[in-house]
Amino acid sequence: MAYCIDILGDEAISGKQGPLPTITVRNQKSFIVEGWASDEGARLPAGGVEVNIDGKLYPTVYGLDRPDVAKAFKTPSYRFSGFKGSVPISKIGKGRHSLELKVFSNNKKTYSSSKEKINFEIQ
Repeated sequence: MAYCIDILGDEAISGKQGPLPTITVRNQKSFIVEGWASDEGARLPAGGVEVNIDGKLYPTVYGLDRPDVAKAFKTPSYRFSGFKGSVPISKIGKGRHSLELKVFSNNKKTYSSSKEKINFEIQ
């Protein structure tokens, strides 16, 4: 699976190299996790994406238009590989947290977790 988190809360994080610093999410009612994911083996969009925060899964809307991803990978089928999720802060609380993605294969029979975790803090 290939994936990228573009936005976490108000912070644009795609394209940053190396370990990310802890991202601070101000105390709002919810925060956004946005990006794209694909099933590289099948050369198709993924079957869906869930956000895993501290071991608890949160759904996303998957299939958003990402012509930039299709163009970058020269794979037209990746056009609708975008996702966006809104995580209620009341569900996770203030403090430090760890986030990773759960990306499903196109046929939804398997999934993989993102290789690196993103640390963030709710203030």
